[in-house]
Amino acid sequence: MFTFRDEFIQVKDFSWEQSRVLMNLDTSKFDMANANVRRGANDMPQTWARMHGKGSVFVSGIGHDAGTWD
Repeated sequence: MFTFRDEFIQVKDFSWEQSRVLMNLDTSKFDMANANVRRGANDMPQTWARMHGKGSVFVSGIGHDAGTWD
């Protein structure tokens, strides 16, 4: 486990069944009552792969903050 600060995405209508989640946020320290938190506990995938047509796609929601790349 590691810790870093970034702007995290919250995907609407995300399908766990159709995706292979590679990184999911640990929400144990989140304020789940915050109006900006729109997904449930431990339901914030940040990187995943899934099939699309005859190929596969990789999605990464991390890297918005410049400090992430340092």
